[in-house]
Amino acid sequence: MDARVSRRTFDIVVLVAGLVVLVGAALIAQTGLPAWEREVFLAVNGLPGGLYRPMWPFMQYGTFLTIPVIAAIAFVAGQRRLALVFLISGIGIYVLAKVVKVIAERGRPMELLGDAVSHGPTQTGAGFPSGHAAVAGALAFAVVGYLSRRWIIASFALAAIVLFGRVYIGAHLPLDVIGGFALGAAAAAAVHLIWGVPRKPEPSERGTPASEPVTG
Repeated sequence: MDARVSRRTFDIVVLVAGLVVLVGAALIAQTGLPAWEREVFLAVNGLPGGLYRPMWPFMQYGTFLTIPVIAAIAFVAGQRRLALVFLISGIGIYVLAKVVKVIAERGRPMELLGDAVSHGPTQTGAGFPSGHAAVAGALAFAVVGYLSRRWIIASFALAAIVLFGRVYIGAHLPLDVIGGFALGAAAAAAVHLIWGVPRKPEPSERGTPASEPVTG
């Protein structure tokens, strides 16, 4: 095992929790449209249409194009290992989300709700899980262990906007984005466990100031 990397308990927890949430969301989604999900969707989807334009650029964090772009930025910044994590988890989860869509076979809000509003272009195809939410979740968890806290917070904030935005524009129901985010989180955690994350040096390895000479 490479002594420069470690496998974290945190990633095991994220992997297991992500899979549990994904399966749970899928099972609930298969039963139909719960009343609480319908109410949450209509509350978010019914917000003013003026939110679409300022929100649209931030929602691109969940698109496929974001994966190579953010990987290239990480590579240029010297974070080559992180760049590979972005590519592996991002592209992998994008493909996997499409596979799960075929299995789940859940429609979009426009098909399931007669009073849904489409902000922007109408989305078609299967709804569960949200591919945008899956990519955003994978990218958000990918940076944990590589970047500083402020970048981690920024990544999760962007992911939250993606999840909120996909419901707002009428592209997905709440369970779609919850399941997608959980899938992305699990994928990033799996890559971390397989690939490892940079190991933080122990206090004893960081060095201590040289001892002052003893005088008497």
